[in-house]
Amino acid sequence: MSKGGIRFIVISYVPLLAGDAGVTLDPDDAPAIVQFMDSLPDGCADGCIWFMDDGVPCPVFVMPGAREIADHLAAWSEGSPADWFDLHVKSRGEKYAVVLMPRIQKSVDRFGIAYHLRTGYPVPHDASYSILFKPLRFSTGSSLAFRGVRKLIGRTSLLGLIDPADLHPTDISKTDPAKVRMVGPFQIGPNKGVEAYLDGLLDVATKPPPSALDRYRPG
Repeated sequence: MSKGGIRFIVISYVPLLAGDAGVTLDPDDAPAIVQFMDSLPDGCADGCIWFMDDGVPCPVFVMPGAREIADHLAAWSEGSPADWFDLHVKSRGEKYAVVLMPRIQKSVDRFGIAYHLRTGYPVPHDASYSILFKPLRFSTGSSLAFRGVRKLIGRTSLLGLIDPADLHPTDISKTDPAKVRMVGPFQIGPNKGVEAYLDGLLDVATKPPPSALDRYRPG
């Protein structure tokens, strides 16, 4: 992004955040904007179940409000999530992280188009941007499940979302697949440009308790 000139705040993907593209936000309002964003789902999944899709593993994030988040994600991405997100997977020893990262440039481009339509003027060529976003993500400090699937992960993958209330109450492997909202498929990596973010997740990832929702479901 260029430096100097007007600085815009562009809000990229935030779970359940709705609003008009191209709205100009005052940088001085950034603290209030961040505070409001903190009242929305933070995008961090409670757990991850690995489903098999035609022999290829795909992660299923367990998170409250999964159906609403899936619907919002589809609407936010104009019905084409695969064009607006990439799925990133990184491991370090026993730790791993999975992140659905928005393509930031797409958000900047959409802002520019909407700004032009709203004001009648293009975004100044010397404008700079501060980007706010909250990706959907899961990380853990230990996972037998991931060890079993890591070598099977392909170049693309669906991402599933399921509400904890929709899990089988006594045996996660018996969870009804129809309860899972699938989105994608997404390109997986490469992780260039997001390495620091992924490393940050792995740095703080801890071993889950025995009841954590990280399971491998063949089928």
